[in-house]
Amino acid sequence: EYRISNYILTPYTVGFFRPFVVIPENMVNREFSDYILKHEYSHLHRHDSAIKFALPVSNLSALV
Repeated sequence: EYRISNYILTPYTVGFFRPFVVIPENMVNREFSDYILKHEYSHLHRHDSAIKFALPVSNLSALV
């Protein structure tokens, strides 16, 4: 799943339980938009958002 926004400058992946890709509106019609989606979907496939969330939480638990 992806969403288009005119408030961002670069594409990114967001979400923990139901992650999705956000793409800047100015990149939608570009020739390489397919490559951008493939790249961002690779982050989804690797669960990068969950890892990005879990690392600081695990570091906090190590301090306790």
